[in-house]
Amino acid sequence: SSDYHIYGASLFAHFLDLRFGRGLIRAVWEELGRRASAGLEHFDRVLRQEVPGGFSGVMGEFAVWNYFTGTRYRLPSRYPDGDQYPQIVATPLNTLAKVVAADSGQVDHLGSTYVLLEPRLQPGGVVLEAQTLRGQWSRQVLLVSRDSVEVRPLPGGQLRLAGWDRYDQVVVVLAVTEQSGNNYEYTVAAQYDPDLIDEPVPQTSTLAQN
Repeated sequence: SSDYHIYGASLFAHFLDLRFGRGLIRAVWEELGRRASAGLEHFDRVLRQEVPGGFSGVMGEFAVWNYFTGTRYRLPSRYPDGDQYPQIVATPLNTLAKVVAADSGQVDHLGSTYVLLEPRLQPGGVVLEAQTLRGQWSRQVLLVSRDSVEVRPLPGGQLRLAGWDRYDQVVVVLAVTEQSGNNYEYTVAAQYDPDLIDEPVPQTSTLAQN
C-alpha cells in the first residue's frame, strides 16, 4: 500500500480484456461479488472456465505480452499503447564466447523474469537450459526478428537453437504460476556453439512406397 504497485497490477485486467474479451472481466467481478472476496482463487475459478489451467494457463502469455513494451513494442495485436508503457527489464547474457554464461535469481508468485541473448549476426547456435528448483513455472523462449516473433516452449527446460543469427534477440521468459509464495529460484545457462548451424534444405524430394 506504500507504492503504486496496486495500480500497475490493473495491467493484468487489460490483458484479459484484450486477449479474451470484456465478458471475462465481468465474470470475474460477479464471482468476487458472490464470494465477497477478491482472493486469487476466485480469479482462478473464473479463468479455468475460459483457459485450461486458469492462472497457470495465462501467466506465460501475459509475460510475453509484457516484454513488448517501451522501445520493444512492435505488435499492434498486443497492448494498443504498449510503446507508452515502462520497458520490462531483461538481464543480458554475454554468449559471444564458447563458454557457459549463466544468470540466476528469485521470482515471487505470479511474477516473471527475462534473460536476453543477442546473436549480433554471429553464425552458429546456442544451447539453452532453464532450471527451476521448486514451484510451477511457465518456461518459454522468444525468437525475435525484425518482422516476426516466434514463441517456443522450453520442454524439460532445454533447447538447442541452430542458426540463431537469423534472430535479433533470443529471450528466455520464466513466469511463476503459483498463486502464493516468494523467492522461487531459477538459473538460466547458455552456451554458444559455432558449429550449431541449420541443416541445408533439400532441393529435391522423392516419393517411395509406404
